[in-house]
Amino acid sequence: MPLWLPEVLQWALPVLAGGSLFYFLSRFLQRRRKKTDSSEDRDNEISDRSREDRERREQERLGQERREQEKKEAKAREALSANKILARHLLKKAGIDNRDPEEVADEPETVRRVARALSDQDLELARIAATQSDIDFQLETQAERQAVQYPTSDMEPAPLTAIEQFPDILPEQMLMDDEEFYLRLAENDLLILQSHETHVDQKLLYILLDISPSMNEPMTSGYPRHIWARGVIVNLLLKAMAGKAKYFMRYFDSGPEKLQQILTSQEAEQLLDKLLSSHSVGSGTHIFSAFAQAVKDIRELGGDVSRSEILLITDGEDNSMDNTETVKDLMGKDIRLHAVLIGTDSKSLKQVAQTYRNIQ
Repeated sequence: MPLWLPEVLQWALPVLAGGSLFYFLSRFLQRRRKKTDSSEDRDNEISDRSREDRERREQERLGQERREQEKKEAKAREALSANKILARHLLKKAGIDNRDPEEVADEPETVRRVARALSDQDLELARIAATQSDIDFQLETQAERQAVQYPTSDMEPAPLTAIEQFPDILPEQMLMDDEEFYLRLAENDLLILQSHETHVDQKLLYILLDISPSMNEPMTSGYPRHIWARGVIVNLLLKAMAGKAKYFMRYFDSGPEKLQQILTSQEAEQLLDKLLSSHSVGSGTHIFSAFAQAVKDIRELGGDVSRSEILLITDGEDNSMDNTETVKDLMGKDIRLHAVLIGTDSKSLKQVAQTYRNIQ
């Protein structure tokens, strides 16, 4: 071994060792830096995705809210344009005063205010009240003027049609000479003073509304059963007011509640407010007791009406109506029962009702 080699190795080994260490340290630091950079990139990417997800969810939420608001505004517009009495009640419920009910449907800002102020269920009830056509009755009061054979305050000249009317020939014609008189008689030109009477054909609509707890259950529309039922009743009440029909109503559950007679516009307004604002809740369902009470009310309080219609709206079935002969005897020939069953069916009511509907 050369004498200089140990000295060279003594000098070179530390240098080589230091170089290697430096090399490995450099590579190690580079890898750490790359890992750190990759981790930061991943964190940034995740943060970007999270932000995009949040923004997308926010846009979806805003879009859903906008669509819901547009649906509510459409319902409000439909209800406000259908009937001025209904429009006035909706404006009152929304806290909007001094607006003409006949003009508000064409005012976008008023429609928006009503849609924001009322709940979706309230607007659905109003929409049904404005548009429903499932249940309908002819409720117009009709007046017919008829000729009678006895004196009345309503008299006017009319052609002679029978020999028995000779005593009623107008005095000035009785004073004519014989030739002219018989000529007029041959030509059917003799006149009598005819008496008339006006007969008013008035209807009575009697509604029995089930308020058992199950009326809170949803229909296929997603809304509670009582929303549809109350909407139908408001619709019929508005028609009864326009047609001047009498209108009776009782809530019922295990028995009939207090009778509500709607004979004046003030009473009608009060009932409209109640139907549009609140839902009564009772317990149980006993249809026959409510039906029998309705018949009694009609017989004792109905007055001189030509026809009475009982509308029964219920989602319950009980065996109290199974004695169909008794039910028919109670109705007689002047009362007709119309049954609407929500979400259920009833064989006995099908047998006794003039009309029968099943609503889901």
